[in-house]
Amino acid sequence: MAAKFWAHWSLTDSSAYLGFFIYALFVFSTFSIAGSEASIFFIYLISLWRFIRKKGLGYKHWLIWPVIIYMNLTVLSGYFNGYPGIDHLFSAQTNWRLLLPFVLAIAILEIDQQKLIRFLFVPLLMVSLYGIIQYFTGADWLRSPERRLTTLYYTATDGTQFFHGKGNFTHHLTYGGYLLLLFPLFSLLATVKDLSIKWRWFYGLGSVVMLAGAISSLGRSIWLGILMVFWIWLFRISKILGIVSLVIGLGLGGWIAQQVLSGETKNWQIRDNALVQRLTSAVDVAANKDRLLMWDSGVQGIQDHLLWGIGYGNDKNVMDRYRIPLAEKNNHRFNNSASAGVHNIYLQTWLNYGIIGFFAYLGILFGFLLTCILSLRKVASSSWEGAIFWGALAGVSGFMVAGVFENNFRDGEVQTAFLMLMGLVLHQVYRLRN
Repeated sequence: MAAKFWAHWSLTDSSAYLGFFIYALFVFSTFSIAGSEASIFFIYLISLWRFIRKKGLGYKHWLIWPVIIYMNLTVLSGYFNGYPGIDHLFSAQTNWRLLLPFVLAIAILEIDQQKLIRFLFVPLLMVSLYGIIQYFTGADWLRSPERRLTTLYYTATDGTQFFHGKGNFTHHLTYGGYLLLLFPLFSLLATVKDLSIKWRWFYGLGSVVMLAGAISSLGRSIWLGILMVFWIWLFRISKILGIVSLVIGLGLGGWIAQQVLSGETKNWQIRDNALVQRLTSAVDVAANKDRLLMWDSGVQGIQDHLLWGIGYGNDKNVMDRYRIPLAEKNNHRFNNSASAGVHNIYLQTWLNYGIIGFFAYLGILFGFLLTCILSLRKVASSSWEGAIFWGALAGVSGFMVAGVFENNFRDGEVQTAFLMLMGLVLHQVYRLRN
């Protein structure tokens, strides 16, 4: 195998280098943000070289426009907020990856697409198992003792301890958000009729392990996103089943909201279990006071900075003027500093980048979903392309629901997973059109 690889290798073959870094990106994305960013940088560099050599650069899909508007607004918001010198240009450092899907859409033509998915599947399965082990043991084997980030969540009455699963990521919501985006893809690949029975079983069982890993993060926002994924699955099986389950879900949600407002949830019997404790805390207003007040501060900040926002990374300089009065009025001490944001990606985007940046962000998300939905009309659900469209639709829909309670689109690992999914989708669209 190695001899065959080197026999086709050429020091001047840009396709070989491009393929190597695409594989590297999909592998590194599961455990190393530094490795992912280095891979993206070289994918950009090689693609630019190929463009100069007139071999194409990227796919000219209409989704590029909300992406470009969003990227520019991140810079303009800093400029209009009076950042000193050229500091407003540094806001682009968090969004330079956003052009990746349009490059990947063409670049993936150079490699075996199914092999690429397997390169992602194996390390993703391992990091999912690692998170499950962490939930029960608090293990952090990949860091030195002085740098361990073990996070204890709950100690049962018998002394049993449970921890936030986070893999090799620094935060459990980053880990959960990454898995939330990708596990639906593999669950849908298990339904592809053209794949061998062996790989269909691998993908199916592997997606269950990834789902368990996402649950082990103990991120309630992740769990809500998972419910959305389940609903997409039901809707794929039967539109009637999807509508009925939606009505039941809305009714149940309304009843829970009524229970919360009436204070009845305080009388609910809570089992001595970490998962149940975490779930029931979601309906406890007192347990969520910190987040509710962060949202309140975000709304006040938006009202005062409606058009251009406060600028990227400016929360620490601006938001205390809203947080301090709220804390005093409600006799509350915030768990996080102002720089942690408001834990709602929609409020956070509007707060930082203004109303145009907010709608550009929504344009990226809903434009992506629309692309998947329109493309599904052209393929069979049980085809390879259909599985990718359905998997991306379910993963990103769940991600959007989770975003109501978190900011992890700005986490490098989560954003990279989102962009890889987007690249896979645009690649299928490109192939269908050509």
